[in-house]
Amino acid sequence: MAEQVTYKGYTVELKEHEDKCSKYAFTIFDPQGREIKNVPLGGENRDSALGKAQEMIDFELEYAKE
Repeated sequence: MAEQVTYKGYTVELKEHEDKCSKYAFTIFDPQGREIKNVPLGGENRDSALGKAQEMIDFELEYAKE
């Protein structure tokens, strides 16, 4: 079952997904609901996957400023 977390207006959908060394996958949606990133090897646990997603969102926001 997927869990959705909102971070700075973006939605992160976290899913348990065992593949190689990863146990979580995540998908990031922009504030308009468009999928912008799907990461099947998201992290070893929920917190590491969410942290990686938040870093990607922060990068998106910084890139948009330039």
